[in-house]
Amino acid sequence: MALLSSKTLIQAHALFTFILAVYLIASPSAITESDIIFIIGEAMQIDLDPAMTTAYYPLAICAILLSGEALTDLIIARKLPQIDDILSTVQHEQRRTEDTGFSRITLQKPKQSINALTIQLATLYNEIWTFIAGARFCFFFAVSLFIYTSGGKSSGLAWEDSDDAQMKLGLEQVKSRVVFTYAFVEMMFWLWTLSNVREERREVAARLAQQQAAENERNLKL
Repeated sequence: MALLSSKTLIQAHALFTFILAVYLIASPSAITESDIIFIIGEAMQIDLDPAMTTAYYPLAICAILLSGEALTDLIIARKLPQIDDILSTVQHEQRRTEDTGFSRITLQKPKQSINALTIQLATLYNEIWTFIAGARFCFFFAVSLFIYTSGGKSSGLAWEDSDDAQMKLGLEQVKSRVVFTYAFVEMMFWLWTLSNVREERREVAARLAQQQAAENERNLKL
């Protein structure tokens, strides 16, 4: 079992993202001139983009997007059912149904439907976060690889009034220490989260198998 659950990691990440968004609005220089960005930028030989220290407007937009991401992650992590809650609810319903005095034949169909619903609900959390963590890891890996392979060097494009030149200029602005550091940290975090989610998925499958075996044993004794 992992030291920290995926739910704890996601909630901590959402809090960190929200704090980062606040700093991007209130004090952008605290982010753009931080030591970790300087160290990673020097290690990867990525040029310092002076526009990142003066262009507050793009940073404010990034702050809004990060706040929305943090809020979405918190809602998904808190609202999706957890395996402990699902199993306890199912066991409670089974005991309540058995106490009504119905025969074993009458209880057979409800138990099968409850078990099918249990499996769907128990795997819902893992399936959703496997997709989210995997997609974000691939995205930030692509961004980090793009900046690293380009060396973070600006090609010195001159201003041209064309769509192609504007697109190239936008890609050049991505090649900065701030973007690379954020993408690299996000990539490592979502890889960690993806590993935890996959491990928890195996634990869920094992617990569901144990519960099914216990139910079958009880049915045989009746």
